[in-house]
Amino acid sequence: MIPVWDPMGRLFHWALVVTFAIAWLTADELPRTHGLAGYVVDR
Repeated sequence: MIPVWDPMGRLFHWALVVTFAIAWLTADELPRTHGLAGYVVDR
């Protein structure tokens, strides 16, 4: 098996997926959490 991503790259990409999912799931009910997750994705 040939590793494609190093561990830090893998961590970054999964963190991006998780924060994007949080932003998407909280869009209607939790505007503060939605905004914070969007800020994290943007930075």
